[in-house]
Amino acid sequence: MGEETTTDGSLQIHQRFENEGDIESPTCGLVSWRPNFLQRFAKAKWFLLFQCWFVLAQGMIVSGFQGVVISSLERRFSLKTNEIGVIVSCYDISAAIMAILVSYYGHHHKPKWLGIGAFILGIGCFLFALPHVLVGRYEPGSSATNLCSTDSLPSNLICRSSVWYHIFVFVLAEFFIGIGATPVYILGTAFIDENVRRTTSGLFLGIMYAVATFGPAVGFLLGGEFLRIYVDIKQPEGVSLTPEDSNFIGAWWMGYILGGSLSILVSLPLLAFPRELPGTPQIRAEKQRFSDTVEDDNMPHTLKQLLPSLKSLLTNKPFVFLSLASAFEGFAVGGFSTFLPKFVEAQFRISAGLASTYTGLVVVPGGCGGMLFGGYLVKRMKWTCDKTIRACFVIACLATLWAAGLFFGCPNRVFVGVTDPYINSPRSSLVNITSSCNAACNCDVKYFSPVCSKQDQRTFYSPCYAGCKADDRLGDKGYQNCSCFVTQSNEGIEGSGCQPECNNLAPFLFCLFGLMVFTFSNNIPATTATLRCVSESQGSFALGINQLIVRILAFIPAPIVFGYVIDAACKLHQEDPCDLGAKRNCLEYDTDLFRYLMLAVGGGFKLLSAVAFYFAWKFYKLPSQSQSNEGLNRESASSQITIVDGHTKKMPETELIPVAQFITVSDSGQEKPLPSKDFARTTNV
Repeated sequence: MGEETTTDGSLQIHQRFENEGDIESPTCGLVSWRPNFLQRFAKAKWFLLFQCWFVLAQGMIVSGFQGVVISSLERRFSLKTNEIGVIVSCYDISAAIMAILVSYYGHHHKPKWLGIGAFILGIGCFLFALPHVLVGRYEPGSSATNLCSTDSLPSNLICRSSVWYHIFVFVLAEFFIGIGATPVYILGTAFIDENVRRTTSGLFLGIMYAVATFGPAVGFLLGGEFLRIYVDIKQPEGVSLTPEDSNFIGAWWMGYILGGSLSILVSLPLLAFPRELPGTPQIRAEKQRFSDTVEDDNMPHTLKQLLPSLKSLLTNKPFVFLSLASAFEGFAVGGFSTFLPKFVEAQFRISAGLASTYTGLVVVPGGCGGMLFGGYLVKRMKWTCDKTIRACFVIACLATLWAAGLFFGCPNRVFVGVTDPYINSPRSSLVNITSSCNAACNCDVKYFSPVCSKQDQRTFYSPCYAGCKADDRLGDKGYQNCSCFVTQSNEGIEGSGCQPECNNLAPFLFCLFGLMVFTFSNNIPATTATLRCVSESQGSFALGINQLIVRILAFIPAPIVFGYVIDAACKLHQEDPCDLGAKRNCLEYDTDLFRYLMLAVGGGFKLLSAVAFYFAWKFYKLPSQSQSNEGLNRESASSQITIVDGHTKKMPETELIPVAQFITVSDSGQEKPLPSKDFARTTNV
């Protein structure tokens, strides 16, 4: 069966597609306003431009700013990492709820749903920045409050617990962001695939996904710059913090204001596009000639057909395993994308802004290059669906090997009272920052400002807990003769604590780059395979169900699981003066345990993704082969004439006989099986 073969059924399908194109004139505009100058934009390249704008804003917000601000939110609102994980998961919960509705009913007018989604996404961003206004000004503490003093602490305690309505606003904002971002990949990808020729689809999707990788990158880079600005813009009087100080918090909210503005601006152009572009019916008809195009029943997208359509997808084994592969990959990506800047910050002991910058510099070339490479492979190799899935399996295996780069990290540092005891204190006093050398200092636990003793490289919680008095100061941030130092002449520096010697940042970033290349190289082939193993009218619905599976199995639980894993590596939590038994945000991590746990969870799920791609490849069969075999069996069962025991017999129409059982008679009068290559030439009546 050749790719150019055309049957009467396909001619009817082509004619139906052409008739559909005449129902609505594909013109640009809003409601009844459709001026002539707008019609020049009714082209695939213009839709691709605004779709790229949308995915850039979405990626910048969800995969960029969201990961960048994690540590700042923890310190500003006294949240543990697993609590942040729950807030982040609300995005995927709302997206999962909306995925079926958007993918199924959005089929009728995809650009309209995309425009509404962009507007809702913008509103969600503004809501997420609202707690910055509600919480009031940040009080980092001054040199006077961080020094050892016999004066009693003030009676007005500042609690280190989050107010419930701050968390509620974050959760509500994530729900809005999730609802607004749902259509971007479900409907945007399907609209491009339906409105351009098959030879161009891979390139267009490659460009879109390449721009999508710029979104997180721009989020990381801009977010890093925003975090260099003090959270309230102007620091309080008597405070001169720098981004390198542990108690410095940057302007985390600025990114959400920018992202929300971009989303609202792009909503209008998307709303103006027609339900399909001019020439789409002809393109749809051309696609029916390819051998791996699934026969399209073109069922109406109504509530009555929802369950049959869903059953059709869930009984499609290649689709199910492709979705599981995406879910396993999504679990690793969801955890890393959320907490990667935090991981780099804690592992290599650099500021949040610098960690975000480094992460962005790796994500930009790695992710973008991987997307373009994946799109190029699909366009250049012209693989059928089975070969595309096989390529996904190979790429997933290579990506798993690059995950071993997480072994590169920095050793733990000596933290007095946490990893090592104070002088003249027993080993059993660990995880207790109070000792006899600072017992009379009336230190306030809410002010975390580490001090590093230069001579022996020991880190203290703050100048007060190091026993440093006002008379012991050397300049703005230097101290000497502090009572908790091993030697009184030892000099201490206030800031972020001691930095152990470590040269593993460059090897880590190199391996992270390789991991990004091979991880993102699989996006276009996997998406293409998902669209090819279902009928065209189910394309957007299939992507919606695929994303639903990914969200339920991956993106919803991943931030929570990774949050608990990261909290398990915490050695010192922020204490709450109002609730001494409570544990708030983490102040010091066990860096060795941190990276081992991240490697075990992330690398394990990437390996499972490769296994799922393997089974999808094994279960896939080209539709042209399976449909021709099924048609031949039905035709042969209803009208086949065979010779059995020397007598002519016509098989009844209700009796299905496997082709291998058909018998012919040789010249010698003996029966022998009919060769498989002659099946198509068997005589019918």
